[in-house]
Amino acid sequence: MGKSVVADEQLWSYCKQYSPAKGYVIGLVLGQCSKAIDYVVHLARIPPPDSSKDEKDDEQKPKTAKGLLLPEIKESWVANHACDVTRMLPGGMWVLGLFLIGQNDPFESQQNASRLRSILRHVRTELQKNSLYGDSPSSEKLILHLNIQKNLVACRSVDLDGSGIRPIDWKFQKNPVVWNQIECILDLNYVKHLSQEESSKQLRNQLEALVKAVNGQINESVCTLSDELMDPEDLVENIFKNQKGKSSKKKNAKGSGDEPYILSASLYMPMVGGVDIKTPSGVKLNKGAGIMNFTGSPVSRVFVHQKATVDEACKAVKQDIMRSIATRLHMHADSLVEEDPPEDQETLHDPPRRVMIKLPSTNVTFSDYIFPGEGPEEALVSAEELLDLKLELEDVEKDVEISADSGVGLEWSGIEPSDKSRLDAAPSQEKTSYVIFICIGALVAALIAILLQLLSSSK
Repeated sequence: MGKSVVADEQLWSYCKQYSPAKGYVIGLVLGQCSKAIDYVVHLARIPPPDSSKDEKDDEQKPKTAKGLLLPEIKESWVANHACDVTRMLPGGMWVLGLFLIGQNDPFESQQNASRLRSILRHVRTELQKNSLYGDSPSSEKLILHLNIQKNLVACRSVDLDGSGIRPIDWKFQKNPVVWNQIECILDLNYVKHLSQEESSKQLRNQLEALVKAVNGQINESVCTLSDELMDPEDLVENIFKNQKGKSSKKKNAKGSGDEPYILSASLYMPMVGGVDIKTPSGVKLNKGAGIMNFTGSPVSRVFVHQKATVDEACKAVKQDIMRSIATRLHMHADSLVEEDPPEDQETLHDPPRRVMIKLPSTNVTFSDYIFPGEGPEEALVSAEELLDLKLELEDVEKDVEISADSGVGLEWSGIEPSDKSRLDAAPSQEKTSYVIFICIGALVAALIAILLQLLSSSK
């Protein structure tokens, strides 16, 4: 039995709003791949670079959606969009391929097949330039063709490392795909000592070196699910079967398998920086020129299909954390005006924080990142431009991570709200003590002055 692809039926309804008179509407197939089945979570149309504002009107979409001939579709345009969308995907999800909506069969000629293969290869090349975003582990990509007028669906699998193109079964199913949710909050506290050479580099280069170092630690970490260290080939759903009657966060208490579950994940990272004190000759002394403290609590949320293994889930968590860290640091570096590194100065950087965007008709969320001072409206703009979604403000979960200037840090420090008054009073108490010491000092000085005056008069 060959490999198959499954997608929710509501995605077919999404595609039906586009029906170009000529050419194709093109978009990205997003989801999760496995050995037997690829699970599609979303189809995101790529708007043409010169698309007009009129095209954004829902009522006019079927009439004004512009179709492009295959030679008119630029590889760079598709690849750039794929990179932007990949930054929004949770770990374990990828750009699985392309979809084309049009009346003509794109597989009918070898020239068309070569053109589509070239586009997919360019997408892979651009994604692989940043290994932290990465491309899917499979060299096979999907090309889905939908003829809305004739109600036809045809899918091909293209091997980018070979020359084969083979038919593959695609099914829009009524029962939605069940995505089990895994959440993790990483307590990140990494210190990097900068050499003289490193400290002279621009901040972007320093951040890239920092990300690579943290990535190495996370890749070497041990991942547990629901505080259990399990066999990598075991199924995630077995965790819930083993925890019946316990206080696991199951949404479906009956365990019927038709509702998603929520699991917690923990990463145990190895200690770094130690040296063998028995061989001091192997220790090298380097003159430090600076220190970078990388601290925070990035939140991870991933989704895995019903038959995902523990190994797949743990890899998704690690990838999600690094994809999120790399994305926000790259965005932060892009927002800065590069200047010469300051000397003898402490600088605090506040990268953008993560918000979650809920996909319609599913429990899956994608990510966006907003800078200090920005609101969830910015995430709605990204959802519309990159994911071709029409959402409301309530579809954006903006309090996943606490902003540095939100004033609600007590909630994350483990301090009860009742202790807030005690903490608020601390500064005034310190000030009172300081005033008391000044008064005592003044009194002692006055007494000494009086004594000296009495002694001088007695003489």
